[in-house]
Amino acid sequence: MSIFHFDIDINPVIDYQECHITGYFELIEPSKAVVCMTSPYPGLKQEITDSDNEPLDIDSSLSKVESILTHLYINHQGKKE
Repeated sequence: MSIFHFDIDINPVIDYQECHITGYFELIEPSKAVVCMTSPYPGLKQEITDSDNEPLDIDSSLSKVESILTHLYINHQGKKE
């Protein structure tokens, strides 16, 4: 069960094309969260953890979600920024 969950719907421009990406951010425990893509490549995910096992700064983590989803998309496409 998660502590905090929110859905995200973004349209980043990658290689001069607007891409529609959906996903979610889920805080699983105070020092661990996951960002997961639901479309266009369901199941791609990245964990966010605090290296000192301290509680994550939610505001800081949330600001990274768009970047993480964009990187997951680019990596899946085999493209480099």
